[in-house]
Amino acid sequence: MDASLYAQVLVPALRELLPRSGHAGSVAEVGRWGGLLFSLFMIGWGCSAAFGWLADRIGRTRALMLSIAIYSAFTFLSALAVNVWMLAAFRLIAGFGVGGEWAVGGALVAEAWPEEKRRWGAGLLHTGWPIGWFLGAAVQFLVMPHFGWRVTLGMGAAPALLLIYIYKNVREPERWLEERRARKNAPSFAEIFSPELRRATIVTAALMTVCIIGLWAGLMWAPSAVVLLAQRAGYNADSAARVSALAVMGFNLATIAGCLAVPWLAEKWGRKRLLAAYLAVGGIAVAAGFGPFFHAAPPTRALWLFIAALPLMGIGTNSNFAVFTLWLPEIYPTRLRATGFSFGTSAGRFVGALGPFVAGNLIAHYNDMGTGIASTAWIFLLGLILIPFARETMGHQLR
Repeated sequence: MDASLYAQVLVPALRELLPRSGHAGSVAEVGRWGGLLFSLFMIGWGCSAAFGWLADRIGRTRALMLSIAIYSAFTFLSALAVNVWMLAAFRLIAGFGVGGEWAVGGALVAEAWPEEKRRWGAGLLHTGWPIGWFLGAAVQFLVMPHFGWRVTLGMGAAPALLLIYIYKNVREPERWLEERRARKNAPSFAEIFSPELRRATIVTAALMTVCIIGLWAGLMWAPSAVVLLAQRAGYNADSAARVSALAVMGFNLATIAGCLAVPWLAEKWGRKRLLAAYLAVGGIAVAAGFGPFFHAAPPTRALWLFIAALPLMGIGTNSNFAVFTLWLPEIYPTRLRATGFSFGTSAGRFVGALGPFVAGNLIAHYNDMGTGIASTAWIFLLGLILIPFARETMGHQLR
């Protein structure tokens, strides 16, 4: 929800803050600065690999609570920003917290669920991302037309309310407690690059990088794209925001279905083949949605063609992350599970941060959002090339 709220308030927020910071509020400047702020969020997320190392040392629950506290606080502060530089700093730190939650939560669920149900737990866990996007769109639909972008973004502080529940009810997995009692020394970050794990660590991080670029250089621009297309089709600003919110809620229902299908498909096809299928769908959907569909005539047709492409775009660029939620815990032993998980999901964000920055500059270069984003679809081909080098874990149990 945190990530989606920023994506949905990006245009009005930057149109207000850029002139206050000495910059124009034009489409080109919104694209350039929007990409930069997405990139800073990603850099903060990349630094969150520290949470995995911390979770393997102090426990999953305490690390999880810390991550939630950080991103909730700094999302709320983002709503109070008075210039674009302040917003950028707050988004950087919020990204640090958001990335920590996924890594720690993935290890926690994998270890807490029984082996025969663990894979379904991974699929269910990752529905939190599209459900959060759905909730963010609902907040935008109900709040933004009446209270503006600041109150809408400020709603991102709501997850802090979960801290009380987690403190009282969530316990450390017995698997981790047993490993901690038996260990002779603390886990080392360097162990995920041991001869046994090095190739798997590097390849899965590279694949994650591809998926990150595909998501943040493509799908994350979808809410803003719907707003622009709706305005071209004659909708006023408030109506365009509502159309965008409904479109986002719709494609996230498809993304939820894609996540729930992951456990079944992963056992039927294997982790590698399933990820390849999702990458192919994502690449085609981004290229078509932001390419010919975005530029179709008349404007009303372009709007509805783009909205029709969003469900496949959501599955191909968003549900694919659920594969990693299931896959990464199987690669690493309990001693290193959170460290390996967090490196795999976070390290690629430093490179992935270039994706939204480059996409923003491509928008500025072409002075057109559709052409700029469609030209990023080639990244999915790189993922298909990398997949044969990955480690297949179908049928493996946690170590």
